[in-house]
Amino acid sequence: MEHIAVLEAAGGWREMTLPMALGDKSQLFARAWLSLAGDRGGKASVWFQGAGMDTVLHQPTLAEDARWWTEIPDKTECIVLHAEGPGSLGLMLEFKPW
Repeated sequence: MEHIAVLEAAGGWREMTLPMALGDKSQLFARAWLSLAGDRGGKASVWFQGAGMDTVLHQPTLAEDARWWTEIPDKTECIVLHAEGPGSLGLMLEFKPW
């Protein structure tokens, strides 16, 4: 597993763009999952983007001390995250190799 830090911006917003090749676009990773957690809750918008695929948008409401999970779609090349919360926010990626 790999943990990715999220940078905090003014006003409690965090923004991050993560280049990521997956599935048909990667020789390393067949599948991957993204999880978010806010120790005091929050909300997020997560976009999965890639050439030749429709952009997939999730807008989870983060429950306090609970983790939100989703599988990252095949052919994803980039993940864009905008999140807001009163406390700390954690992001984790888990990969399954070919």
